[in-house]
Amino acid sequence: MQSPTETDAALAHALIGTPYRFLGVLGRGGMSTVVEAEHTGLATRVVVKLLRPELSARPDLVDRLRIEAQALARLDHPNLVSVSDFGRTPSGLSYLVMERLEGGTFLDELRKRRFLPAAEAIDLMLQALAG
Repeated sequence: MQSPTETDAALAHALIGTPYRFLGVLGRGGMSTVVEAEHTGLATRVVVKLLRPELSARPDLVDRLRIEAQALARLDHPNLVSVSDFGRTPSGLSYLVMERLEGGTFLDELRKRRFLPAAEAIDLMLQALAG
C-alpha cells in the first residue's frame, strides 16, 4: 500500500497537463479521490473528483462519471454544488471539477452538537430537498 505522501505526489503528478494544480486531498472513497486544486489560469480554488486508475480504464465507469458531470452541470440551484468541467488527465484518469465550498457537513455538525432542535433540523432538510 502506498503512503499518503506517495499518493499525494502521484495525484499532483496526475494533474500535470490539465488546467489544475493539486493542493491537497479532501477525501478518498471506493471509486475516486477528491482533491482541492487551483485552476492555474483563473487562480480559483476548485474540487476535482478523480476516478481511481483501475476504474478509469473501464469505459462503463468513465461513462457513469461523464453522465454525473453532465447532469450536475445542467442544474442550477443555490443548494447544489456546480460542476464546471469533465475530462481525462494525460495519465488517463477521468475527472470532474466542482466549485469549492467552505464549511462542514451535516454529519460534522451533528457530531459537534449531538442533536439539533427540531425546527433547525427540518429547515436543513427542506433546504436539502429543495436542491
